[in-house]
Amino acid sequence: MSTSMWAASARSARLPVSRAAAVSTAPLAIAVPVAGGEPLLLDMASSVVALGKIAHDAVVVALGSKMSRHKFGHGMIHDFENVRLFDSYHCSRYNTNTGVLTPDMFREVFSNVRASFGAIA
Repeated sequence: MSTSMWAASARSARLPVSRAAAVSTAPLAIAVPVAGGEPLLLDMASSVVALGKIAHDAVVVALGSKMSRHKFGHGMIHDFENVRLFDSYHCSRYNTNTGVLTPDMFREVFSNVRASFGAIA
């Protein structure tokens, strides 16, 4: 199958894909870097977890901000107008096998996300 479940779900639901944040209560946001083009942001949330610097940069650009104002770092939290961005190291085999990202570090990022629900007005 050449398309992922997410892509198929987004197409069938006709969800918005744009640079502008379309904040709602659904807990899902996906940023996709595009070679030679602007990143795509499927945003239906007020909280976004970026898994790695590439995803972080794609979200920052998609939200129309400058990367110099929002440096990537594991556990960092970045506030935008209607979106809060949470950074995590990517959960790749390399990062987990070498201890760059531990299960406790990963859980803490999502604990911070849960704690922030309702904090963005």
